[in-house]
Amino acid sequence: MDTTETSNEEMIEEIKKLSGQYASFEKMINTIVENMSHMAEEDIKVMKGFLNG
Repeated sequence: MDTTETSNEEMIEEIKKLSGQYASFEKMINTIVENMSHMAEEDIKVMKGFLNG
């Protein structure tokens, strides 16, 4: 195996790692956004309660 092949194989492995890290990051961000949306909905309910109460 020459240096170019070795370098390409190493690059492929790094790209695979980055892809996995991105998938984990995306899942975490989606969970955060979902939780924040739910919190916002609850805040709106509370504020409506104050305004109507």
